[in-house]
Amino acid sequence: IASAVTERKLAFWEAMVCGAISRSTAQTIMHPANVMKTILQSKRTIPGQAPLTVASFTQWRYAQKLSRGAGAQLLLSLPHGAVNFAVLEFVRRQM
Repeated sequence: IASAVTERKLAFWEAMVCGAISRSTAQTIMHPANVMKTILQSKRTIPGQAPLTVASFTQWRYAQKLSRGAGAQLLLSLPHGAVNFAVLEFVRRQM
């Protein structure tokens, strides 16, 4: 038996909350990987020392480096995600 599923449209503020949560979650998860990529791209290998690799970031001493700036990144991503998603939903409904 097929059942009809009705789709409820999000209110503008609901779309903003969804966008803020999704963007901040993505930024929080990806921030350490972005920092790791930046460090690996900027480091030069020194003769006689082992090169820095992704596996070397599993050491405890890199935990603080990987999380540095995460709070600021989170604060910036909240309004960006909220406005971006809410405007996208608004424009999508107008089309």
